[in-house]
Amino acid sequence: MRFLKKDKVEKEDFMDLIFKYHLSMEKYHIHIIYEGQIDETITSAFISLAEKNMNKQNEDSKLIRKVYHIMVEFLQNIHKHADNPDRYDSLSNNRGIFLMASKDGGYVVVSGNFVLREKIPGLQDLLMKVNFMGAKEVKDYYQRKILNEGLSDKGGAGLGLVDIIRRSESKLEYRFENIDEKYSFFILKTYIAK
Repeated sequence: MRFLKKDKVEKEDFMDLIFKYHLSMEKYHIHIIYEGQIDETITSAFISLAEKNMNKQNEDSKLIRKVYHIMVEFLQNIHKHADNPDRYDSLSNNRGIFLMASKDGGYVVVSGNFVLREKIPGLQDLLMKVNFMGAKEVKDYYQRKILNEGLSDKGGAGLGLVDIIRRSESKLEYRFENIDEKYSFFILKTYIAK
């Protein structure tokens, strides 16, 4: 009998959770939200969903392409660079959270993933550097990096972040939330105007 009561409470909590989640999604105009492993299959599914949604909204094809490329960069950032704490098994590599929403007539893309705290200073330096560049400087920096360093399996020296700024024409917002002595949770956000 005690087990049934506990089970009933848990079910009610999940029902409350899903209703609150639904209300939040409506309030913030969230089109896609996902937490889990990010790979090519997930990336393709999200791109397809986003394109379908934007086509329903009669968005300009140029905007759709811009959002598409930015989403790919965000998802590849998780896929290639997420550092997962030991509490996740080896099947949960490349784990993160991804969100796409409408805001102020444009689109917001946000991601979050674990990162080793030792990597934060380098990431902050790069983010601050590219955030203070003007549009022409970002374009020149991107082209120089491609020509001089090329791309590896992991990408190229922050080129994904530079490409996000270049395409979105917006600064990146970011935050690091400490998880423990080894890991932080890296949250990254951009806005794509129409």
